[in-house]
Amino acid sequence: MRAKRKVFISGPITGNEDTYKAQFEYAAATVERAGDIPLNPAMLPLGLEQRDYMRICIAMLEAADTILQLDGWAESAGAMAENAYAEKIGIRKASMNDFLHETIEPESQTPISRTERLFGKRETWSMPGANRAAERPDGYRGFLLIRCPECGEIRGFCAKQPITEYTCQNCGEAIPLEDLIPAHVNCGKCGSHFKYMTNIDTDEPVPFQCLECKAPVDLQMNCKGTAITTIGFRRAGGYC
Repeated sequence: MRAKRKVFISGPITGNEDTYKAQFEYAAATVERAGDIPLNPAMLPLGLEQRDYMRICIAMLEAADTILQLDGWAESAGAMAENAYAEKIGIRKASMNDFLHETIEPESQTPISRTERLFGKRETWSMPGANRAAERPDGYRGFLLIRCPECGEIRGFCAKQPITEYTCQNCGEAIPLEDLIPAHVNCGKCGSHFKYMTNIDTDEPVPFQCLECKAPVDLQMNCKGTAITTIGFRRAGGYC
């Protein structure tokens, strides 16, 4: 049996506040499934200064054997600095596709989409709890679409563990998660469908975007007031 590798996960965080935790958590789970040890900077607490994060990340990187570079790393100043340091001290570099082919799926030739890297393989999305949020006594998990009542910012993200409160990444408002309703996002461009749980309760149209292709999608409360649906989308039986 080979020795466990220590794998530092590197990728964009600033500007991706609504998705980076899910992306890093999926990468960490992939590393663990391969029998290795993930070093995950997304586990660091909020509130530190940028220089503090970099100092900690450099220390983690020095302990690593491999740097796993997630999509978009070359557009992140921090990840670029980590890449340069990894080159300087001779740490092996790997993309997620490289890592999967080497450790998890050596015979698979199927490309992995950005969305799958964020939330897991596509075939798991239809499994119970995989593509929808579930309410539990201790909170909600899964795909959540939360609107800040203070500044109006809307964030779609995947909560891996049940949460009862969400902090707005724009204004810092603490938003309690109570009595959420389903939200159906249907993309007219790529045909993707995502089901969220949401606190949006307005009858006014709400602009959003497809998680898969980033095309604009307009949402609105259905006629029964029981779910948020995509404007202009109709299916057999309808939402109303």
